[in-house]
Amino acid sequence: NASVFIFLSKFLPGWGGMRVPTRSYFFTLIAMAVATVLALRVPRRRGSLQGAMIAAGTGLLLLPELFAVALPITSGFRPSPLEKRTALEQRIFEDPSVRALAILPLRGDLTELPRMWGALKHHRPIANGFSGALSPEFKALRSTCGFPRWRIRPQCVHAMTGLGISHFVVDIPPSIRGAPAEVQVRSVIRQDSLPFVNLSYADADSLLFELRTP
Repeated sequence: NASVFIFLSKFLPGWGGMRVPTRSYFFTLIAMAVATVLALRVPRRRGSLQGAMIAAGTGLLLLPELFAVALPITSGFRPSPLEKRTALEQRIFEDPSVRALAILPLRGDLTELPRMWGALKHHRPIANGFSGALSPEFKALRSTCGFPRWRIRPQCVHAMTGLGISHFVVDIPPSIRGAPAEVQVRSVIRQDSLPFVNLSYADADSLLFELRTP
Protein backbone atom coordinates (compact mmCIF):
# COMPACT_ATOMS: atom_id res chain seq x y z
CA ASN A 1 0.00 0.00 0.00
CA ALA A 2 1.57 3.28 -1.14
CA SER A 3 0.02 5.20 1.76
CA VAL A 4 2.00 3.07 4.24
CA PHE A 5 5.29 3.96 2.52
CA ILE A 6 4.35 7.67 2.41
CA PHE A 7 3.47 7.61 6.13
CA LEU A 8 6.74 5.88 7.06
CA SER A 9 8.83 8.20 4.84
CA LYS A 10 7.41 11.20 6.72
CA PHE A 11 7.56 9.90 10.29
CA LEU A 12 10.23 7.14 10.41
CA PRO A 13 13.75 8.61 10.27
CA GLY A 14 15.83 7.16 7.45
CA TRP A 15 12.93 5.46 5.70
CA GLY A 16 12.73 8.06 2.93
CA GLY A 17 16.34 7.33 1.97
CA MET A 18 15.65 3.68 1.15
CA ARG A 19 14.63 2.65 -2.34
CA VAL A 20 11.80 0.23 -3.08
CA PRO A 21 13.76 -3.11 -2.96
CA THR A 22 15.22 -2.18 0.44
CA ARG A 23 11.80 -1.28 1.83
CA SER A 24 10.37 -4.67 0.83
CA TYR A 25 13.41 -6.39 2.32
CA PHE A 26 12.83 -4.52 5.59
CA PHE A 27 9.35 -6.03 6.02
CA THR A 28 10.71 -9.49 5.12
CA LEU A 29 13.33 -9.29 7.88
CA ILE A 30 10.74 -8.16 10.43
CA ALA A 31 8.46 -11.09 9.50
CA MET A 32 11.36 -13.58 9.73
CA ALA A 33 12.36 -12.23 13.15
CA VAL A 34 8.82 -12.65 14.50
CA ALA A 35 8.57 -16.17 13.03
CA THR A 36 11.90 -17.12 14.60
CA VAL A 37 10.85 -15.98 18.07
CA LEU A 38 7.56 -17.86 17.84
CA ALA A 39 9.32 -21.02 16.63
CA LEU A 40 11.91 -20.91 19.40
CA ARG A 41 9.15 -20.71 22.00
CA VAL A 42 7.59 -24.01 20.84
CA PRO A 43 10.19 -26.40 22.37
CA ARG A 44 9.95 -24.64 25.72
CA ARG A 45 6.19 -25.04 25.84
CA ARG A 46 5.88 -28.54 24.44
CA GLY A 47 9.27 -30.11 25.04
CA SER A 48 8.63 -32.30 22.00
CA LEU A 49 10.65 -33.46 19.02
CA GLN A 50 8.22 -31.62 16.78
CA GLY A 51 9.02 -28.33 18.44
CA ALA A 52 12.76 -28.95 18.17
CA MET A 53 12.39 -29.72 14.46
CA ILE A 54 10.46 -26.50 13.91
CA ALA A 55 13.16 -24.50 15.65
CA ALA A 56 15.92 -26.24 13.68
CA GLY A 57 14.09 -25.67 10.40
CA THR A 58 13.71 -21.98 11.17
CA GLY A 59 17.41 -21.77 11.91
CA LEU A 60 18.22 -23.34 8.56
CA LEU A 61 16.06 -20.74 6.82
CA LEU A 62 18.15 -18.03 8.45
CA LEU A 63 21.47 -19.45 7.23
CA PRO A 64 21.16 -17.98 3.72
CA GLU A 65 20.72 -14.58 5.35
CA LEU A 66 23.98 -15.02 7.26
CA PHE A 67 26.10 -16.35 4.39
CA ALA A 68 24.42 -14.89 1.29
CA VAL A 69 26.52 -12.89 -1.15
CA ALA A 70 25.38 -9.29 -1.38
CA LEU A 71 23.66 -8.58 -4.69
CA PRO A 72 25.06 -5.54 -6.54
CA ILE A 73 21.71 -3.87 -7.09
CA THR A 74 23.13 -0.53 -8.20
CA SER A 75 26.68 -1.34 -9.32
CA GLY A 76 25.44 -2.57 -12.68
CA PHE A 77 24.10 0.92 -13.43
CA ARG A 78 27.37 2.74 -12.79
CA PRO A 79 29.05 3.95 -15.95
CA SER A 80 32.51 2.65 -16.68
CA PRO A 81 35.35 5.13 -16.09
CA LEU A 82 36.20 4.63 -19.77
CA GLU A 83 32.68 5.46 -20.92
CA LYS A 84 32.74 8.80 -22.72
CA ARG A 85 30.45 11.65 -21.83
CA THR A 86 28.33 13.18 -24.54
CA ALA A 87 29.20 16.74 -25.56
CA LEU A 88 26.29 18.01 -23.46
CA GLU A 89 27.30 15.97 -20.42
CA GLN A 90 30.87 17.22 -20.77
CA ARG A 91 29.67 20.82 -20.90
CA ILE A 92 27.57 20.35 -17.76
CA PHE A 93 30.46 18.62 -16.01
CA GLU A 94 32.87 21.47 -16.78
CA ASP A 95 30.51 24.38 -16.08
CA PRO A 96 30.62 25.33 -12.37
CA SER A 97 27.53 27.51 -12.74
CA VAL A 98 25.38 24.38 -13.23
CA ARG A 99 24.33 23.70 -9.63
CA ALA A 100 21.23 21.59 -10.22
CA LEU A 101 19.63 20.37 -13.42
CA ALA A 102 16.24 19.40 -14.82
CA ILE A 103 15.87 17.47 -18.07
CA LEU A 104 12.45 18.26 -19.50
CA PRO A 105 9.85 16.97 -19.73
CA LEU A 106 9.65 15.44 -16.25
CA ARG A 107 7.87 12.16 -16.88
CA GLY A 108 8.26 10.43 -13.52
CA ASP A 109 8.43 6.91 -14.98
CA LEU A 110 11.03 4.43 -16.22
CA THR A 111 11.90 6.69 -19.17
CA GLU A 112 13.82 8.77 -16.59
CA LEU A 113 16.47 6.05 -16.21
CA PRO A 114 18.78 7.28 -19.02
CA ARG A 115 18.68 10.76 -17.51
CA MET A 116 19.53 9.38 -14.07
CA TRP A 117 22.37 7.43 -15.71
CA GLY A 118 23.67 10.64 -17.26
CA ALA A 119 23.74 12.30 -13.84
CA LEU A 120 26.35 9.76 -12.78
CA LYS A 121 28.60 11.13 -15.52
CA HIS A 122 28.05 14.87 -15.32
CA HIS A 123 27.96 14.80 -11.47
CA ARG A 124 25.13 17.29 -11.02
CA PRO A 125 21.96 16.72 -8.97
CA ILE A 126 18.90 16.41 -11.18
CA ALA A 127 15.20 16.87 -10.58
CA ASN A 128 14.45 13.81 -12.69
CA GLY A 129 13.50 10.46 -11.22
CA PHE A 130 10.52 8.35 -10.23
CA SER A 131 9.09 7.59 -6.83
CA GLY A 132 5.77 6.83 -5.22
CA ALA A 133 6.37 9.31 -2.40
CA LEU A 134 7.16 12.79 -3.68
CA SER A 135 7.16 15.98 -1.66
CA PRO A 136 4.42 18.51 -2.57
CA GLU A 137 7.07 20.76 -4.12
CA PHE A 138 8.19 18.09 -6.57
CA LYS A 139 4.60 17.11 -7.34
CA ALA A 140 3.95 20.73 -8.31
CA LEU A 141 7.12 20.80 -10.40
CA ARG A 142 6.12 17.63 -12.24
CA SER A 143 2.62 18.93 -12.95
CA THR A 144 3.92 22.21 -14.41
CA CYS A 145 7.03 20.86 -16.21
CA GLY A 146 5.72 17.47 -17.30
CA PHE A 147 4.58 18.85 -20.65
CA PRO A 148 4.45 16.30 -23.47
CA ARG A 149 4.14 18.59 -26.51
CA TRP A 150 3.55 22.22 -25.64
CA ARG A 151 6.21 24.85 -24.97
CA ILE A 152 7.66 25.72 -21.58
CA ARG A 153 5.46 28.07 -19.58
CA PRO A 154 6.46 30.67 -16.97
CA GLN A 155 4.89 28.47 -14.27
CA CYS A 156 7.45 25.77 -15.05
CA VAL A 157 10.32 28.26 -15.01
CA HIS A 158 9.28 29.70 -11.64
CA ALA A 159 8.77 26.22 -10.14
CA MET A 160 12.30 25.21 -11.14
CA THR A 161 13.79 28.44 -9.80
CA GLY A 162 11.95 27.95 -6.50
CA LEU A 163 13.59 24.54 -6.04
CA GLY A 164 17.09 25.87 -6.68
CA ILE A 165 17.45 24.47 -10.20
CA SER A 166 19.95 26.57 -12.16
CA HIS A 167 19.76 24.96 -15.62
CA PHE A 168 17.46 22.75 -17.67
CA VAL A 169 17.75 20.72 -20.85
CA VAL A 170 15.15 20.35 -23.60
CA ASP A 171 15.39 17.92 -26.50
CA ILE A 172 15.14 19.57 -29.92
CA PRO A 173 12.06 18.34 -31.82
CA PRO A 174 13.12 16.32 -34.89
CA SER A 175 11.19 18.64 -37.21
CA ILE A 176 13.44 21.63 -36.41
CA ARG A 177 16.83 19.98 -35.95
CA GLY A 178 19.32 21.87 -38.05
CA ALA A 179 17.28 25.08 -37.90
CA PRO A 180 18.82 28.32 -36.55
CA ALA A 181 19.17 28.46 -32.76
CA GLU A 182 16.59 31.27 -32.46
CA VAL A 183 13.98 29.15 -34.24
CA GLN A 184 14.74 26.18 -31.99
CA VAL A 185 14.48 28.28 -28.81
CA ARG A 186 11.13 29.79 -29.79
CA SER A 187 9.84 26.32 -30.66
CA VAL A 188 10.37 24.98 -27.12
CA ILE A 189 10.07 28.16 -24.97
CA ARG A 190 6.92 30.26 -24.86
CA GLN A 191 7.24 33.96 -25.61
CA ASP A 192 6.32 34.99 -22.05
CA SER A 193 9.02 32.64 -20.65
CA LEU A 194 11.90 34.05 -22.73
CA PRO A 195 12.82 36.85 -20.26
CA PHE A 196 13.57 34.22 -17.59
CA VAL A 197 15.89 31.92 -19.57
CA ASN A 198 19.16 32.19 -21.42
CA LEU A 199 20.47 29.69 -23.98
CA SER A 200 23.76 28.39 -22.56
CA TYR A 201 24.68 25.58 -24.94
CA ALA A 202 23.25 23.75 -27.95
CA ASP A 203 24.21 20.62 -29.84
CA ALA A 204 22.48 18.62 -32.55
CA ASP A 205 19.92 17.08 -30.17
CA SER A 206 19.48 19.26 -27.08
CA LEU A 207 19.36 22.80 -25.76
CA LEU A 208 20.82 23.76 -22.38
CA PHE A 209 19.20 26.80 -20.75
CA GLU A 210 20.26 28.83 -17.73
CA LEU A 211 17.51 30.16 -15.48
CA ARG A 212 17.54 33.85 -14.73
CA THR A 213 16.33 35.19 -11.41
CA PRO A 214 12.88 36.72 -11.98
